Amino acid sequence: FSILGGTCTLFGTSTNLLVDALYRESGGPGLRVFEFLPLGLVFVGLGVGYVVLFAPRLLPSRKGLGDLLAIQAPGRFVTEVVLRRGSRYAGQSVAQAFSEDREIQVLQVVRDEEALLQPESDFVLEEGDVVFLESSARSIYHVMRDPELERGTAVADEMRVPLADVLAGEALENPRAILDEPAEVAERVGRVDLRIAEAVVTPNSRFVGRRVRDLGLNRKHGIQMLAIRRLGRQHQYQLRELRLHSGDVLLVQGEPSSLRVLNEEGDALLIEGVHQSLTFPAKAPAAIAIMAAVVLLASLGVAPIVLLALGGVGLLLATRCLDPRDALRALEPDVILLLAGTIPLGRALEEVGLAGRAATALLGVVEPFGPWAIVAALYVTTSCLTEILSNNATAVLLTPVALGVAAQTGVDPRPLLIAIAFGASASFATPIGYQTNTLVMGPGGYRFADYLRIGLPMNLIMMIAASLLIPLFWNL
Repeated sequence: FSILGGTCTLFGTSTNLLVDALYRESGGPGLRVFEFLPLGLVFVGLGVGYVVLFAPRLLPSRKGLGDLLAIQAPGRFVTEVVLRRGSRYAGQSVAQAFSEDREIQVLQVVRDEEALLQPESDFVLEEGDVVFLESSARSIYHVMRDPELERGTAVADEMRVPLADVLAGEALENPRAILDEPAEVAERVGRVDLRIAEAVVTPNSRFVGRRVRDLGLNRKHGIQMLAIRRLGRQHQYQLRELRLHSGDVLLVQGEPSSLRVLNEEGDALLIEGVHQSLTFPAKAPAAIAIMAAVVLLASLGVAPIVLLALGGVGLLLATRCLDPRDALRALEPDVILLLAGTIPLGRALEEVGLAGRAATALLGVVEPFGPWAIVAALYVTTSCLTEILSNNATAVLLTPVALGVAAQTGVDPRPLLIAIAFGASASFATPIGYQTNTLVMGPGGYRFADYLRIGLPMNLIMMIAASLLIPLFWNL
């Protein structure tokens, strides 16, 4: 829905801004702020209807560990154990391994970095399996004393520490506490549950590209890393050396206050485990007024949206609605470098005549079938390349081709540029075609095949809608 909503205005997505900038560089008047709105509303309507009707049938129901934690009954806590070599639990089913204590629930089994949530009772355990257990404080105490099981560990910067260290360090040193003082121990053990959370690495995070051991999460915030889920695979081994990517889901443990600080810093967005409250800062009215002024002036054509946006940011900084450090962190170096390389490449394609040749070849195939075929060809080409490259790079490379098609046919280039913009933005078939797809993959527990299953039909629906409506809305 966020992708479809972004297609409705010029500044809704960076793709639209890029296409507009390249159009202006070529000598065109540019695109209006609400130029995209008619087709954007159609896309939103079709997309919402498709997802509501078909997503429950096409997408399997998967839950993250944080979802399981969220529904725990009060007084029940989570720990992690590893089956030692030669453990008697190896070769037993889940029901057999934990049949002695019915209070224990197996939440997840991780084997060779493949995570199985809520395994069936007949699932057979093997040596080296990592098992997440949920139970009472008394049962967890007995589990941790079992010599056949090894307590799981979490990454604390450059070393590993035992998971549930509060329980292990305090309660196990005083075994009678579990039996004689259950309330006191439950309070201490409860901190284990309260400190488990899931967080997703944001696209502009300072964590991207850095090793886990270099983040200093334990040193700065007292936060340890339990596991990382990336592209449907759960990593728990060699975490210290793993470099983080945008969209990685981190399973962490830490005090609630520390997790809130991590969330507020913007490097990782908490999605489970810590309740957050909505605030309305005193500077909000000024920020809203500045944003509304930028939108209004841009829609009236007073100045290009780029200049107005920069002026708006300047006002936000001057009025202290925006912290300069937050503004700098919002800049994405990888995107800037990508555009710095692809924009000259697009210009080079135009200068050496490759864009014109591509336009001639495209027209030779589809021009006899009418304007809708031209739009469809541009849309499909853009959409397919976006699934492999990225939305911004594809828009930069194909905008000169669209301008070349317009020049050879003598038509208004705007509808062709609209096709490029929508084809690059409405990308649903892979998790790598659009940043939003990557960002939700981990929290949603999705796999590559899930995107193909629901995304390909959606791409086809949007292509048909664009091919039929763009010539109608823009008189092509």
